[in-house]
Amino acid sequence: MAYRVTPNHFASNTVRWSQAHTASLSVSQTQISTGLRIQKPSDDPSVMGTLLANKSSLARLDIDQTNITAARAKLDQSVAQLVKVKEALTRANSLALQSVQASEEERRTLAGQVDGILDLILQIANSSDGGKPLYAGTADTSQPFVTTNDPITGDVQDVIYRGSETRSRIVIGVLSTVDAMYTGSEVFLSRGRGETLLMGDTGLAAGRGTDTDRGFNEIQIRRTATTISGASGLQSGVSVADDTLIGQHTLSVDGTQMTLRLDGGSPTSFVKGDNDILVTSPSGAVVHIDSSTFVDGFIGDITISGAGTLSIDGGASTTPIDFTDNQVVTNSVNGNITYVDTQQVVKTGDVPVEYQDTANIFTTLIELRDDLLNRRDLAGSQWQDAIQRRIGDVQQASSRILEVVGDQSVSLDNLDGIEARVEIYRLETERAVGDRESADIASAIVQLQNEQNMLQFTYAVSSQVMSISILDYLR
Repeated sequence: MAYRVTPNHFASNTVRWSQAHTASLSVSQTQISTGLRIQKPSDDPSVMGTLLANKSSLARLDIDQTNITAARAKLDQSVAQLVKVKEALTRANSLALQSVQASEEERRTLAGQVDGILDLILQIANSSDGGKPLYAGTADTSQPFVTTNDPITGDVQDVIYRGSETRSRIVIGVLSTVDAMYTGSEVFLSRGRGETLLMGDTGLAAGRGTDTDRGFNEIQIRRTATTISGASGLQSGVSVADDTLIGQHTLSVDGTQMTLRLDGGSPTSFVKGDNDILVTSPSGAVVHIDSSTFVDGFIGDITISGAGTLSIDGGASTTPIDFTDNQVVTNSVNGNITYVDTQQVVKTGDVPVEYQDTANIFTTLIELRDDLLNRRDLAGSQWQDAIQRRIGDVQQASSRILEVVGDQSVSLDNLDGIEARVEIYRLETERAVGDRESADIASAIVQLQNEQNMLQFTYAVSSQVMSISILDYLR
C-alpha cells in the first residue's frame, strides 16, 4: 500500500518538535535563572550519588560550625569570669597583707571586704551562659554552688557543690571534642592535701594516717576521771570536776616541808585537812587535791592519772583517749576522720586544727575572714602564723584559677585551628558541589538561543507546509 503524507502527519510532527524544543528551552531558562544544572536526580543520575554525599558533608559542616560558635561563646564567657575571680583573689591577698599591721578595728573592716569578695566569687561560680551554668559540668542545675550560713550572723560558713563531676563536651566532626563547660569542683574546689596542723599546748599532735576532713576544725579534749595512786593518803579535791590534767603525771610530796610539786613545777604549800588544794604543772595542767587523809611525814612521788575524751564535732560524739600514736577521731556529722597522736597529751583544751592545702577558694576566703576577726582566739604569734597561711592559701587558689584560664585559652586556640580546617573543607566541598551541580551560564544561554531559533524555524516550516492550497497545483 502506498504511503501518503497527509496534513495530519505534518501537524503531528509540528506538535512533537515544538514540544521538544519548548522543553529544552525551559531547561535552559531554569538553569539560567537558578544557576543550577541539576534540579532532580533524573537530570544527571551518574553524578547524583556523589552530589548528595557532598551536600550531606556540607550539612555536617554547618553543624560543626554551630558547635564551634557555641563552644567559643561559653569558653570566652568562662575566661572573662575567671579573670574577674583572679582579680578578686588578688584584692583578697592585698587585704590579708594589710591586716598584719592593722588595728583590731581595721581588721574588722578588712574582714567585711573579704566577705564582699566571697559573695562576688559565689555569683561568678553560679553564672550561666544561655541558661546553662558555666561551672556545673553536665549537670542542668540552675545553682551548682549553695551556701550554709550562720543562723545568728548570717555569715557564709560553708559552700557545697551540687553540680556534675563530668565536663560538658561539644562534639565537632567525627573525632574532635571540646570541653566547653568545666566542673565547679575542678575550678573552685581543692583536690590536694598537705600536713595536718594542730595548734595549742595540750600535747595533742598529728597522727600518721591520711585525714579526710578539710579546712578548719577544732578538737575538744575533756577530762572524765582523775586517779591518785600511792600511799600518801592524798585524794581528789572537792573541785575535781575542774581538773585539766590528762595522762600520767608525777606529784612530788614533801611531808616535812608540807609542799606539793606537779611534774617538777613550783612547790605548792598545803596544810593537812585542806580539801581543795590547787596544784599546777609547768605545762599548765591543773589538779585539785584533798589532804584530809594525808599520811603524816610522807615523802615521795605518787602518780596522778587523768582520763579523757576527744571530740571533733562539738561534743556530738566522743572518743576515749588511748594515748597511742595514731588514734582515729571521727566526725559524726559528716563522717570525716582525723588521725591524732595522743601519747603526749597532758591537759584538756580546745585544739584548733588546720588541714593544710585542702582549702578551696570559698573556704580560703571564709577562713581569712574568720582569722581577721580572730574567731579562734589565737595568740599573737599563732594569729600571725595563721594569717601567713591564709595568704599562702589565697595565692594557691589564684594560681589554680590561672591554670584553668590557661587550659581554656588553649581550648580556644584549638577551636581556631579546628574552625580553619572546617572552613577549608567547606570551600573544597562547596567547589565540588558547584562543579557537579552548577550550570555553565554561557553554554546555557547559547543553548537557549539555539532552542529559540529551532522553535521559530519549526513554526515557520510548519506554517509553510500547512498553508498549501489548490492554487499551488494550478501554477
